Amino acid sequence: MIWMSRRSSSCLAAACIILAIDAVRAQTAPPPPQPRNASPSAAPKMSAAGGVAPKPAAADPPPGLREAIAKMLEANALFRTLLDDAAPKLLDTKFAGPLQRRTGLFRSPETIYCVSAKLDIFPFPTQRVARLKVETGQDGKPVLVATIGLNDTPFGCRLVKYGPFPELDAARRKRRQALGKTD
Repeated sequence: MIWMSRRSSSCLAAACIILAIDAVRAQTAPPPPQPRNASPSAAPKMSAAGGVAPKPAAADPPPGLREAIAKMLEANALFRTLLDDAAPKLLDTKFAGPLQRRTGLFRSPETIYCVSAKLDIFPFPTQRVARLKVETGQDGKPVLVATIGLNDTPFGCRLVKYGPFPELDAARRKRRQALGKTD
């Protein structure tokens, strides 16, 4: 028993050291060189953590993608839950993307989309956050892949600036009306 606690505490200490070294390296990295004619406002923006703030991959997602994301999440039982006839009322739906972000600690940046919604479940509303990315399927067509955080926010969707997501509200309202719910 003592051997297990020593081993787990040494693993925890090693993980903390690795994370601390990575954080120091991110904070002490020199800024990229600027061209001589560049203005100071063209310099990369620094985030609160000391690194360069992530940039959006593009201005807007491709047409129809927001509706496809709303339809896919509305069909997913993890995002809906099984309570309130699998269609609890949504209180606050938000969308962010496309974003160029890391999806894991040691992964390279990818283009992702983030969706956040509060589910009105009595007595405690709950938050669902999904990280989505578009991958190419075996047939060459684009496929949506989602990671849904049940008790936490998926890596890559933390500290993201969200905007409204009326497409998900409309999809949920349509499901609730089909179930005979009036509110």
